[in-house]
Amino acid sequence: MGGKGARDGEMDCLAADAIEARDSGIHGRGVYARGPIAAGDVVTEYTGELIGVEEAVRREMSRQEREARGEEHCDYFYIMSDYLVIDGRDEGNVARLINHSCEPNCRSDVVNDRAWIIAQEAIPVGAELTFDDGYT
Repeated sequence: MGGKGARDGEMDCLAADAIEARDSGIHGRGVYARGPIAAGDVVTEYTGELIGVEEAVRREMSRQEREARGEEHCDYFYIMSDYLVIDGRDEGNVARLINHSCEPNCRSDVVNDRAWIIAQEAIPVGAELTFDDGYT
């Protein structure tokens, strides 16, 4: 399926229809394999607005205020470094729905300020994709 190498920040990804979002037994919505995914395949890119950490903190404080009012409970930040964060709130970003696991079947790699989700083991059809988001 997909490739494993990077060139100028681009990765060879699986086709968009290789995965799908649906209800998850882990939390809310999740992302599932529609076909077999080989270990090392680049599954998808974690996309969104690239912002500084200070802006991410401001947005998170605002989100927590909304959460306290019962309006919102999820954040979709991907911390790239001590300085950069991807705000993955954009609904076109299916990777934002990949749930956390302490025993994940995917990992994430940052290449040229872009975050990629990569299968770290063979993933069978119908399996939910997970990665360690580092928040535990």
